[in-house]
Amino acid sequence: MYRSSKHLSKANNQQYRPFILSIICPAAITDTVQNKTKNKARNRTVTAITEITPTPLNWHKHWHIDDFLAECKAHGVSALVAHYAEQSALTLPTALSAELTQITNAHKVTELLHKDALKTVITTLATQQIEFILLKGTAHAYSLYPAPYLRSRTDTDLLIAENQKQQVNEILTKLDFEILYESAATVNSYQRCYQYTDKLGCQHRFDIHWQLSNRQFFANQLPWQELIQNVAGIEQLGHLTSTLQPPYQMLHACIHRVAHLHSVYDVDEINIKGDRLIWLYDIFLLARRFSAQDWQQLVELAQKKAICCLIIDTLDAVSECFPAQSLLPNKARKILTLQATGEKSVLLLSQGRFKPTLHDFLMLGNRQRLQLLKEKILPSARFLLYKYDKQSALWLPCLYLMHWSGGLKKYLLPNL
Repeated sequence: MYRSSKHLSKANNQQYRPFILSIICPAAITDTVQNKTKNKARNRTVTAITEITPTPLNWHKHWHIDDFLAECKAHGVSALVAHYAEQSALTLPTALSAELTQITNAHKVTELLHKDALKTVITTLATQQIEFILLKGTAHAYSLYPAPYLRSRTDTDLLIAENQKQQVNEILTKLDFEILYESAATVNSYQRCYQYTDKLGCQHRFDIHWQLSNRQFFANQLPWQELIQNVAGIEQLGHLTSTLQPPYQMLHACIHRVAHLHSVYDVDEINIKGDRLIWLYDIFLLARRFSAQDWQQLVELAQKKAICCLIIDTLDAVSECFPAQSLLPNKARKILTLQATGEKSVLLLSQGRFKPTLHDFLMLGNRQRLQLLKEKILPSARFLLYKYDKQSALWLPCLYLMHWSGGLKKYLLPNL
């Protein structure tokens, strides 16, 4: 259904971006109103998002349907575009309307199947008294979006305590999950990816994390014990499931966005460098639900973790993408701006990967620095075979050369 375009694979195709935003943005942006219903769990008034009729731009007759759909998929907004385009009075080519209908139906079915797999994992972990925190896409899908299938994602992320890695591995193995790839890294990566194929042939991926970020700057700043004490339930998934409280959820969303800011994110041979729209949309929806108490706690956390500059940069990027009044309240902005001066975390906003990686390197002890270099230069054979989609070990000499060549481009020649 999606055709890979050479110009799309080399850089983001910006011609479709305003059209995409015109479809998904008006459906979420309204004047902020105060919900009269109290959030019983937190005993406060929350900000509600109401729906309005979108007024998107018109489809250009010279645009290519396949390229547009590919760009939507690369940015993770296919389901959103399909949903809100259907609700609008927008006139689209018949072929595009048919494709969008198929996308909606496919996402609905996939979500139903994945929810079954998710509940099985959640229930089993809880039965075995394994504490976990649901992160990122799946957590957002069931707490921020009108319907979970609207939040496109390729996996579900769970955070656990590091000392429970082996127990979780045994549990997932018994549930017929296989390790999709494992870098065998101890410093460069703090996660393991599992995959399960159900009876209908649908694949379900779970990323198990034992640190909130692979960035050394964040890894030790947000320890498990602090995070597990700041969780909130997800009503749609039952009492066994929890995610981070809104201020910590926002902190993580900003950290995740910055960590990938200068990385190339590949979706079906289309390379997206910079901000993915779905990540910005998550932050937009979360920010619009923030209370004054949430903003105060976020500011305090940002000051404590010395990442005020990252919070400002991320929320400004969201406001530019989804035109509305600034998401960041003036009082919060003044405090964050004042505290951002001299923060080392500003290096994470630098162009390219060299400075952020150097910053990570300098934060480690001598032994860990040597281990990090080893893991970056000589990753495991299994990881390389997965990364380059090869089966035979005969490919390994070529794969290592490709890995080193790609590393030189990423770290020393960031503009290539």
